[in-house]
Amino acid sequence: VRVIEFFMNNKDCNANIVTDVITKDGAKVNYFSVDRFSKESKVYNAFRSSVERNVKLDVTRAVLSEANIISDTLINLVSKGAEVDVKSIAISEGTQIQNINTETHHLDKNTYSQITNQGVTNDSSQLVFNNTGKIYKGMSSSKAFQSTRGIILSKKSSLSVNPFLLIDEFDVEAGHGATIGKFDDDSLFYLMSRGLTKSDAEKLIIAGFITPILEGIKNEFLKEQINHIINYKLREKR
Repeated sequence: VRVIEFFMNNKDCNANIVTDVITKDGAKVNYFSVDRFSKESKVYNAFRSSVERNVKLDVTRAVLSEANIISDTLINLVSKGAEVDVKSIAISEGTQIQNINTETHHLDKNTYSQITNQGVTNDSSQLVFNNTGKIYKGMSSSKAFQSTRGIILSKKSSLSVNPFLLIDEFDVEAGHGATIGKFDDDSLFYLMSRGLTKSDAEKLIIAGFITPILEGIKNEFLKEQINHIINYKLREKR
């Protein structure tokens, strides 16, 4: 089954959104969400799921609002063979504050989780990724991995990562990695030497940066909308 949620507002608001997905044995679920709330809104957006035996759950969340936002993802892997792959894209601008929190709880043996984050910050914005992978005692042969990549476009913006692996069992695999920095000056200079403006060159590099996540989206309309929003958020400020 494929589930798509697209959240937008017509006027400033306070939004509290919670989505629960309960799977049964052997299910394959692809979940996609995009949020696009206005600057003066305040948003809490949560996704929660219990993943049963031999279930494969893919979660992709595009956090593209102009509002201050907290985005929570909580996954409980409750039976053997349960797998989850959580991917998040976040772009912050202006004075935005975004907190992207992802937790995976391994509550049975032979379970698997992967958390992947891609983030971009600009202007005076703040973006924080909090990742937690918990493998409980006795849950052997489980695997928990985390990966975060970030690009900082402005000296006044910040992007931080807090990875937590809480492991109470010996026979497991777990790891995390993070790469955060500014644009590669050589790549930027090369593209500008070919006639691109700085803004267009940055957009092209970021497009390559987030493509691996977008490739997993089979709905062409959704992919087009995400690309449109990303281009708008990375527009050249006047």
